[in-house]
Order: sequence, then C-alpha cells, then structure tokens
Amino acid sequence: IADGNFHLLVPYNESERATMMACDKKAVELALAAGGTCTGEHGVGLGKMKYMKAEHGDVHVQVMRDIKKAIDPLNIMNPGKIFTMTDEEAVPSMSTGEVAAAADGPSVAAAATSAKL
Repeated sequence: IADGNFHLLVPYNESERATMMACDKKAVELALAAGGTCTGEHGVGLGKMKYMKAEHGDVHVQVMRDIKKAIDPLNIMNPGKIFTMTDEEAVPSMSTGEVAAAADGPSVAAAATSAKL
C-alpha cells in the first residue's frame, strides 16, 4: 500500500467463483467511492474494463474511443483491451447514489467473512 496500490489476491476454489467475483466487484466499488481507481500500475486489460465508465464517465470513455479510432481505425492494436469500441459489452456507470451506497456499505473483509470464504 505504500506506493498507493492495493493488491488483493484471495485463493479460491472454482465452486466459489461467483462469491469471489462479488467480492472483487465490492472492492472496486469501495475503491471508486473513496476516490481511487479500479486498476493500478498494470492497466485495465480485460478484468477491470467493465468499470471504466463507472470510474471515468461516459464522455471520458468516448474521448478515449475517439482517439483510439483516429490512431487505429482498423482496431488492430490490442483490440478489446481497456474498453470496447461500442457500449454493447459495457457495464453502465454507477450513479452518484450507488457510489455513496458502496462507500457506506460493508467492507470487503466483512463481505468475505459473511460469505464464509
């Protein structure tokens, strides 16, 4: 945490995947609600792509898409990373109320404990 990054790695069995994905989602929501980011120095890739609009907003993501289209009109450079070229696969942005609720909700540790991980 000293460099501002928090790496969360929790081993789990495949049968616990849905619970772990819910905990991951909660961790991202808490980070965003605290003014943090969904991803650190490793970039967005595929895992956190669905949170880009929640973190940056529709306009910011569209500007990134527009820049990508200008530089890479055939979408051959790293296609499908950071964001999709359309909103078809995107997760809607969290509303201000949802961000506030995430900040006021139970901690990830409490969620994990209640899920008996």
